Amino acid sequence: MTKIKSMLAYEGIKPPKQYGLFTKQGIAWLHTLNIDSIECYLAIMAAINVQIRNLPLELQKIAKDYEDVKLLMTIPGVEYYTALLVKAEVGDVNRFSTGEQLCSYAGIVPSTYSSSDVTRHGRITKQGSKWLRWAMTEAAIIQLKYNRASPAHTTG
Repeated sequence: MTKIKSMLAYEGIKPPKQYGLFTKQGIAWLHTLNIDSIECYLAIMAAINVQIRNLPLELQKIAKDYEDVKLLMTIPGVEYYTALLVKAEVGDVNRFSTGEQLCSYAGIVPSTYSSSDVTRHGRITKQGSKWLRWAMTEAAIIQLKYNRASPAHTTG
């Protein structure tokens, strides 16, 4: 995309302002320019976009091959992408003897400050796998929304 913008700037061509350059209309407009290098970049982008569109289907197929991934997907808010990410980051969950160790590995435990007889807990440590921490945070947010939207959930 940057290369196409650079080519337009080099040629002194201003893209239309009424629609984005990489929308359907923008790409159609780029084709009307008949600039070989831009056509080459558009062909590469089209091929990559096909691969990107096929990726979710491939990930869904991979997710079906792992029992632990299927188990993770039973949790509301955890779909195939999150479950595969957790599987990739954690590996064999049995390498952690406790849930606390897994949480520590993910960096989602509170920091602890001790001095004399006083112990204070602060924000999460954010040490460990940032991808696992991100996946767990996203799943927790979706879980909260799911519980609030549930008709069985009552307040008061």
